[in-house]
Amino acid sequence: MKSKTLLPPLDAESFANLMGDTFRSANMALTSVVQGVAFGVLLLNAYQIFLRPGAEFPWHIVVYPLMSFISLVTVTFEYSHYVGVFGRAVNVTDVYLPYLVGITEIAPMFFFSRVNLWWFCQGVFVLVAAISWLNSARHCSDEVFGENNGPRGRYKRTMYINSAVAVPVGALSVTGSFYILSSKSFWLESTMCVAMLSFGVFITLKSQHLIWGLQRDFGFEPIRRL
Repeated sequence: MKSKTLLPPLDAESFANLMGDTFRSANMALTSVVQGVAFGVLLLNAYQIFLRPGAEFPWHIVVYPLMSFISLVTVTFEYSHYVGVFGRAVNVTDVYLPYLVGITEIAPMFFFSRVNLWWFCQGVFVLVAAISWLNSARHCSDEVFGENNGPRGRYKRTMYINSAVAVPVGALSVTGSFYILSSKSFWLESTMCVAMLSFGVFITLKSQHLIWGLQRDFGFEPIRRL
């Protein structure tokens, strides 16, 4: 008598399902670990600077932990909808990029009181994010979207727009980091802060608009609540 197996034999359909489930679970696990570490580093370094007993509260740098927190939320949101849309075979870039984004996201959090280094690291993080968006656009293939050219075009355009906006913002941060201390210009620092905050808001709203658009493309009525 032939013994029964606990799981059915692997065929094309079960292989595709396993690859899709593995991709989603691996990416969510990586994102959860990296973002959890980032949040811990943010809280620890902010506490050491802003809540030291007897020290004067450094109001002039309070915007930097705020921008790092916005970066953390934005990365989490980006990977959440990325994993929600894509389900495919895992490749090496799917493992390396979340770590690379996470490392460059965490690095600025060690320099809240040394703003030139914060800007340099933050600029590198934004440029790495641009690479990550280009990688997402590269994977907008038939494997993911099939013959649904509308959703595929919408997703790919959004990734390209995000990258196109990220490059000048990242370049401004990196180049500005070399001048911000020597010039001691309030207007330079204010311009860079406005650019970075606006970038975070733009990416978040653009991604929310993308999700609503994909829902319409597939025949669902978007729930328009933030």
